[in-house]
Amino acid sequence: MLCRLTRFIQVAVLFGFLLLSGLLSPAAADTKLYVKDGDSFVLGTQEIRLWGIDAVELHQFCWKSGREYPCGQQAREHLVNLIDPDELRCEEKPRAKSETRTVAQCFVAADDLADLMVRAGWAVDYRYFSHGFYRAAQDQAQSSKKGFWAGTFQTPREWRKANKY
Repeated sequence: MLCRLTRFIQVAVLFGFLLLSGLLSPAAADTKLYVKDGDSFVLGTQEIRLWGIDAVELHQFCWKSGREYPCGQQAREHLVNLIDPDELRCEEKPRAKSETRTVAQCFVAADDLADLMVRAGWAVDYRYFSHGFYRAAQDQAQSSKKGFWAGTFQTPREWRKANKY
C-alpha cells in the first residue's frame, strides 16, 4: 500500500512539473478552446494573445479585385484550422503594461502559430514587440500575395484607431 502511494505521489509531482514547465500541453485535459480572432484565443479560463504578431481584427474588411471581403473572419478561421488543442503548447512572453491577456508564443507540435499566421498573410509582424522576429515570414507572404496581401487592407493598428470598438 505504501509503495503504491509513493508511486502515485511521484507520478503526480512529475505531471505537475511537466505542466508548469510548458512541456505538456495545457489543453491535454480536455480544456475548452475558443478562438476569438486571428491572434487571440481562450484556453479554459485563460485568454491568450499570440506574441509578436498583429492579425486583422474580427470585424475588419479588406479589398481584393475591387470587392470588400471579411478578412478578419478569414483570419480567425485560419487560426481555428491551425490549432490542435491536443498538441497546443504556449510559452509566456513579457506583455505591455496595459495588456490584460497572457501574451505567449504558441506552438502546435513544432510549428509556431504566429509564424504560420504571418506566412499565410493573415497577420503582420508586430515589430514593436517582436523586434522583427516574423519579418521574413511577412516578406514571403507579401511577395507571394498570400491572404490580405492579395489585395489592399488597413493595418490592424490603423483599423483599431479608426474603429473604436
